[in-house]
Amino acid sequence: MKKKHKTLTQNFKRVHLFRDDLEKIENILKEKLSPKRYFLETEENEFETILEIPDDFEKTSFFHIQTYDPHISLNFSPCSAYIYVGSDDLREIGAAKEIIDIVKKRERKYSIIFSKWRQPALLLLYAVALVIFYKQDLPLSIFWLIIFFYAFIEMICFIFFDLKNDLNHFSIVEFINKRNALNFFQRNKDQIIVGIIISILSIIGTLVFKKLF
Repeated sequence: MKKKHKTLTQNFKRVHLFRDDLEKIENILKEKLSPKRYFLETEENEFETILEIPDDFEKTSFFHIQTYDPHISLNFSPCSAYIYVGSDDLREIGAAKEIIDIVKKRERKYSIIFSKWRQPALLLLYAVALVIFYKQDLPLSIFWLIIFFYAFIEMICFIFFDLKNDLNHFSIVEFINKRNALNFFQRNKDQIIVGIIISILSIIGTLVFKKLF
């Protein structure tokens, strides 16, 4: 009888990592496992250590950390994020679990929750609005107003969430420390301004619509 060889694969949800996280991961791999070969790579560059990557290096959606002997692979890509351990050695599994804890703390939980519950919440609000419309026997213009606002909210969600995630991808890896990273408003000021302008134009359009009909 031969014992079956086991491996470990852990998938992550949408993640946003910083230099602090990468340094912690590197320390775990080097100090606890002392691999024969260790490297990091983006789509166009390969590095032997985090110190080689300058702070102002452009953030990326493709980042790969690899060790050989032992074989551990940590992959961040535009469509997925996961860690693979090619052995069931307790020392390697222990190191991997520490890395998993670091990455899971950087999962974009609000983004995931919003993605999951946005459609059901909007449909529920839409249904409630239609019920009120029929119960109160409101003018037909109110019906079209409800449809307009539903379509408007969907459009805003698409521009600022779906499209934004498609552009920024599943994984985001930045090479600056988290404390030095731009906050939400600094990162998204252009989108926020555009959103405010669209909202104002929509309100004006709604008032004109009500005036005409």
